[in-house]
Amino acid sequence: MSLETLIAEQVRAAVAEAIAPLLAARPAARISYTIREAAEITGAGEHTIRHAITSGQLTAIQLGGRTSTYIIPADALNAWVHGVQQPPPLSRKAR
Repeated sequence: MSLETLIAEQVRAAVAEAIAPLLAARPAARISYTIREAAEITGAGEHTIRHAITSGQLTAIQLGGRTSTYIIPADALNAWVHGVQQPPPLSRKAR
């Protein structure tokens, strides 16, 4: 084994050991949010999030009846925050 290969392996091992705690502490990626959670992470009010959903600006899945919970896909929320035009949802209610 060459000296370069040995050093490269030692550096990789040291980096892996150093970042392991950081990776373990990182929260798992979310796939969806409630209206309250979306408001908290974007800094927008819950009313603003609801209005964006009902006006079609923000894609969400409605669970249940008229006064039900909305689930907002993470990619839809990210697109809305960055002003990316979203395609209309196929269905507003989950089946």
